[in-house]
Amino acid sequence: MDMNNDSRRSFYVDIGEYTGSDLLVKNNIYFLPSLHGRLEFAVTASLIMKGVEFDAVALELPDFMKHSYIDGVARLPYISAVCVETGGALCYHLIEPQDAMCEAARAFVPGRAGSLYFIDRFIDDYRDHGDSFPDPYSVRGAGFVNYCAEYYKANGAAPLNERGHDDLMREQFMAANLEALAQKHSKVLFVCGMYHYPAIFKMLDYKNTLPFYNKKVGRVYLANLAKSSHESVLSESPFIIKHFEAFKNAPPSADEPAVDSPVENIPQDNVLKVDFFSKNAGSFGTGTAPDAANDPGAKEDEERGSGCRGSAKDNISSVEYTLKVMQTEESFNFPEPASLDRARLNLKLLKLAAVDYHKNAGTEIGHNYFVVMLKFLSSYVKLKGALAPGLYDLLMAARASVDDNYAYEVFQRAVDYPWIDNSHKFVTLELGLNDLKIDGKLIRFHRRMKSVKQMFAPGLKKRKKEAKEGDWLREWKNNEDSICSYQPEDIVIENFGDYLRKKAKSLLNDEQARVEPFSTSLMDGVDMRETIRNYHVDKRIYVRVGRNAHGAAGTVVMIFDEDQPATAAAYEKYPYKMTWLGEHGQESDMAFYSSVPGDKIVGPGISRCEYGGFMLSYPPLRLYDIWRDPSYFMAKTKSETLLLAALDYSIEKFVVYCAKKPPRTFFKTVAARLGKKIVYVPLGQFSRITLDKLRVMHILSAKSVRDNAKDYIW
Repeated sequence: MDMNNDSRRSFYVDIGEYTGSDLLVKNNIYFLPSLHGRLEFAVTASLIMKGVEFDAVALELPDFMKHSYIDGVARLPYISAVCVETGGALCYHLIEPQDAMCEAARAFVPGRAGSLYFIDRFIDDYRDHGDSFPDPYSVRGAGFVNYCAEYYKANGAAPLNERGHDDLMREQFMAANLEALAQKHSKVLFVCGMYHYPAIFKMLDYKNTLPFYNKKVGRVYLANLAKSSHESVLSESPFIIKHFEAFKNAPPSADEPAVDSPVENIPQDNVLKVDFFSKNAGSFGTGTAPDAANDPGAKEDEERGSGCRGSAKDNISSVEYTLKVMQTEESFNFPEPASLDRARLNLKLLKLAAVDYHKNAGTEIGHNYFVVMLKFLSSYVKLKGALAPGLYDLLMAARASVDDNYAYEVFQRAVDYPWIDNSHKFVTLELGLNDLKIDGKLIRFHRRMKSVKQMFAPGLKKRKKEAKEGDWLREWKNNEDSICSYQPEDIVIENFGDYLRKKAKSLLNDEQARVEPFSTSLMDGVDMRETIRNYHVDKRIYVRVGRNAHGAAGTVVMIFDEDQPATAAAYEKYPYKMTWLGEHGQESDMAFYSSVPGDKIVGPGISRCEYGGFMLSYPPLRLYDIWRDPSYFMAKTKSETLLLAALDYSIEKFVVYCAKKPPRTFFKTVAARLGKKIVYVPLGQFSRITLDKLRVMHILSAKSVRDNAKDYIW
């Protein structure tokens, strides 16, 4: 961008460029076309209202909505709906903070409600258009003026007589009203839907007569939107709306900390510039961004880890889900709302959900998981022809890259909205994606520009919640003396123990195998590595001769975390120690150490815990409490206690030890004296996903809880 002569450009909109645009200004009428309910247009409206002084604002809404609409704007950030009874049906229009019309009214109304005009014509059973529009995220980088100009060029040439009858009536009505307002006021802002903008703009070139209009409707009133409806009918996710409210300096709710703090761990000194779709937009249905592989600022940004580029750990843009279109800007006409960058908000959402996931599931989502997620999003949005992913896309990436539980945490964070009105001052509407009936009346979606919505939660399992906080914990404490395991998890652990025994035996057999030159038999097959290694010397084929190790694998020890004893410098992560006996002949005795039962209650009498390590000993009903046995007091850590007990109780020659590092040499001596041998299996041979599934367990307060445990365990 040319920065000469102190020419500064703000993201979203440059005020000088806007006021001088011959495609957005007609005489003294300033157009602000928008996609209703989209963040980028609301930010644009906010910046324009700060940068230009208007003496009148006109909205694309019917006049009879005015008083209710102004009341709804006044009660923001609480979300409202203007309800209109007409023809036995109930229509509604949502008042959302991140809607451009709402933002313009919100900034203009204080003290000037008389100069706020509602100039649309109400048409019953009006059909919303399913038109495709360029990705609104491009407004941030390409600029609002360029966005509108490209849309006008693509759609402004269409003859007016080809438009639908209802659209033409509405547009003529609004054009005539605008002409009347232009006579009364010196500077009028008109906020309308993007679809109607080209036609109304052209109509102002001609004299428009206000047609006769006497539409009678029933009761018009303001309603409060129920909390349960936030996740399904809002145009943006509540997480996005919450941050827009922070940008507006809205007061935080009593139970929600202020959200206008900078995005955690995301640099704010750089922002995005998205080149407009592509140099040849072609069809205006979707947009694609140009390749920025040769961007001269890329290397510099990557080296300093800026907000534009850097590692995926610090910046969601590093894997190009914003399609490699980053460029640094130095300054702006208005303070840059860096926290309102959709890309950064998406990364913040994923990171906050990762914190919740670690807290609830006990598993940390590392750098590599974010890399996979961001690469998934990069490919996914390119496939869709978009610039930035929506909430549905984020949930799919979270599910595919981690698991359903992480996707659920992302969803919970995304739909959490702190401003809920429980005063019952207004009627509360509970709406869904489909038409609903309340008190026998049909509620239809009646949006001026209905957004194409995606399902927020793609088949995520709903988690049950307490009827009253503390009920589940009380039930746990009442029965915690009779704890037991969750049987489906027992089966998983037993199966994995069998797998480790087979793997250990396979490793022993490999140690016994030898390689010899081929003579009369292929034995156990050609050893390709040895053959290739020596073929240039003796031109001979080498075969593998396998030998089975004598003996079987018995006791299994699995160590996820050695967890050193608590000291002044470190705490003990897994202080709980327990010995369990098998309940039947097919189940091993078990000794383990874990997190404390009762710390995480997920259901009535159900506690979610995490193994630090465990030992499986078969046959069952032989194991004493190894944690109090003085024979094992020589052990320095809990993992060594498990290994000593495994050597002591194993009836087979081989003891399987799976951990991050092999045991001390001392234990090999102990094993030899007992006629045993330790077979070490590196923990790193198993995937993170497998280990995460194994180390989570649930302890139940009583056997009676097992019947309903499946409804609460996730």
